[in-house]
Amino acid sequence: MLRAEVMPTSYTFASLIKACASLSALGFGEAVHCHIWRNGFDSHVFVQTALIDFYSNFGKIGKSRRVFDEMPDRDVYAWTTMVFAYVRTGHLSSARGLFEEMPRRNVATWNTMIDGYARMGNFDSAELLFNQMSIRDIISWTTMITCYSQHQKFREALAIFNKMTSNESHPDEVTMATVISACGLLI
Repeated sequence: MLRAEVMPTSYTFASLIKACASLSALGFGEAVHCHIWRNGFDSHVFVQTALIDFYSNFGKIGKSRRVFDEMPDRDVYAWTTMVFAYVRTGHLSSARGLFEEMPRRNVATWNTMIDGYARMGNFDSAELLFNQMSIRDIISWTTMITCYSQHQKFREALAIFNKMTSNESHPDEVTMATVISACGLLI
């Protein structure tokens, strides 16, 4: 593409970064990052968000944070990606700090934090955030059900499921598989 003198776009760079992450090609991804700077895409939210995710895939949370901090503008997806980067690398206190700083949160951001706490076995924090949510989606409900189920709190898992169905949320296949598993383990 470069040899043919075709100029890359922000979508080109974001796609390249995602491919590098999928292929575990850290060195190549860092080279692409240099091209991003050289071609003036260092202020594109879409590209920078892909870089945050890329570096966190390799445990390079410092580089993820540097990209995030250097962004002139951030949307809710950039914030959520950085929160997820902290969760992915086991830095829950940093994730929570950033979560609290966010000017606006979406359901995905809440779900990311709840899932992080659930994976660490911190039911109280997961449940506290879950209860603070004004809007929940199927992922929110399933994450809490899974949290309880994976830590042998089957009655709590079923109680959340009952609450979900009473709130007119409809379970999907993942939710049902988790609930059936919890029921089977109650015996």
